[in-house]
Amino acid sequence: MSKKIVLILIITFFITGCINNKTEKVYLTDKYYNKGELITVNKTDIENLTNETYVVYTYNNFCNLPIHCETIFKKVMEKYHLDFLAIPYSEFKDTFIHETVNYAPSIIIVHNKDIIAYLDANKDSDMDKYQDAIEFENWINNYIYLNK
Repeated sequence: MSKKIVLILIITFFITGCINNKTEKVYLTDKYYNKGELITVNKTDIENLTNETYVVYTYNNFCNLPIHCETIFKKVMEKYHLDFLAIPYSEFKDTFIHETVNYAPSIIIVHNKDIIAYLDANKDSDMDKYQDAIEFENWINNYIYLNK
């Protein structure tokens, strides 16, 4: 009987532990609730951002998706007046973010130099977020507050 109780407690512990690992939503730093524009930055700009929460869009010029993903991202940015930082992959690969995110295009949410979430251009499960504004909006809304 006591073995069953211990087993139930262990299973309950693992289940609740897994459920509670969800990342809490964050607000972007105030200056990124602005015009709904892409702000061009370089690797030095990214490295100098401390104690800020922002979204980075890294891109390359070889996108072969049916709808250019920048178009999808801009729809959501304009709708909520969110500014994203934009950096070409050639600059991006020299940033701390590249240690985790290795492909472009990508959207990366950064909070105090920690990566909260990102879209992986190499994952089939993320492709819908690159091609559908509603899917992208739903995804990003899981991690950041869209309105200030």
